[in-house]
Amino acid sequence: MFELLLAENSGKYMKKLMLIATCLFTITFCFASEKIVYIDINNTTIATDRMFQKGPIETLQVDIAKKVYVYEKDGAAFPTNREGANKITYFQWFRLAYPDIKVRQKAFLSTLENLKNMNHPQYEVMKNSYDTSFQILDTQYKENNLEIFPSIIKLIQWANSEKIKKEHNIHLVFRTFGIEGKNVMDQINEFFNKELVSQIYHINENGTLQESELDVTAFTLAMNKRILVVRDNFERWRKGKKLSCFGKPCPMKDGVEITFFDDNAHEKPLHPKKGIIDVRDPNGNPMSTKDAIAAHIVIPITLEEVIQDIDFFINHI
Repeated sequence: MFELLLAENSGKYMKKLMLIATCLFTITFCFASEKIVYIDINNTTIATDRMFQKGPIETLQVDIAKKVYVYEKDGAAFPTNREGANKITYFQWFRLAYPDIKVRQKAFLSTLENLKNMNHPQYEVMKNSYDTSFQILDTQYKENNLEIFPSIIKLIQWANSEKIKKEHNIHLVFRTFGIEGKNVMDQINEFFNKELVSQIYHINENGTLQESELDVTAFTLAMNKRILVVRDNFERWRKGKKLSCFGKPCPMKDGVEITFFDDNAHEKPLHPKKGIIDVRDPNGNPMSTKDAIAAHIVIPITLEEVIQDIDFFINHI
């Protein structure tokens, strides 16, 4: 009788022990595998900007203007193929030549034509890149009625695949200062024929979620959804003189891997304290853009690579 009681208690003890071990393993596994991927919308997810009435043709030409160099003389631009004294990007020249933003937007449409006319050494490379990117976007729109880049669609499919879901808990959070959030949300839901994204959340002037007092990382983890869309607070950033401490919040958490893709994330901003992303370590201390890039937290992207490399995002997570 005593032996039976001992065996029964031993069995109960082992069951409890295994339950505790299972819980600890589950907690450890989930904690270690949490990943949040913040993705800028304009020029990182789509090549349109309804707020500034920019379509893909202008967006692609602006991107080219940012990559080629000229030197300015008597208000005119002359070709050069390398950075140096008195040399500026063609984009910077446009800003000097056309102070009015509406006039400048129209002028950007002539970027490739101007490079050809000035016999710029980078013209052929830029033209080929433009044609390749435009063909990809045009095919995506005609075949799938999508403005979202193919690399983003593949990222969503990858993150929601059964294999990846068993290994990692990945949250994709699309971020924008602009008004494209609903456009992206609707396109994702329509393409996948299900409501993967239900609403847009908003960052308030305190840098936390308007819908709660949590920061965006804590909110993402609490919501435990695969895809979220968040509108960042442009007025907060503007009033803060575009300092990074007023930019898109990116608070780090212990045990959570965070990656932020943004075309406006630069290692060397014009001002050392300026920037578009506010990265904070788990203790709330600010991290410079340079350090965040070195730590593979912030990933500066170019329009060309996210359009033309369908595995770009997956390869950087």
